Amino acid sequence: MQYDYSILMFINGLSGYFSWLDMLVTNFSKYGPLIFGLYLMGLWFTGKSQEEMRENRRQVLYAFTAALLALGINQVIGFMWFRNRPYVEHSVHRLLPVT
Repeated sequence: MQYDYSILMFINGLSGYFSWLDMLVTNFSKYGPLIFGLYLMGLWFTGKSQEEMRENRRQVLYAFTAALLALGINQVIGFMWFRNRPYVEHSVHRLLPVT
């Protein structure tokens, strides 16, 4: 699995050099799910017509279902094929603690 280590080292090599990028990545990691949820809630309640509101709600349901499916499939794969991630086995500069 050398490809994920190479990607990690490339991305992690940028860590600590650009404070604006560190802050952007940190905030996106912390608040990305909240922003996604707020966006979906906003989309749920907007629409100029009944048909547009129905279409928006359909898109919200699709996005929410796709996110749940992706997370669920990821959990199943992680359970069936567990291995330590490269950041666990190698020394890297972490912007956030590992949970």
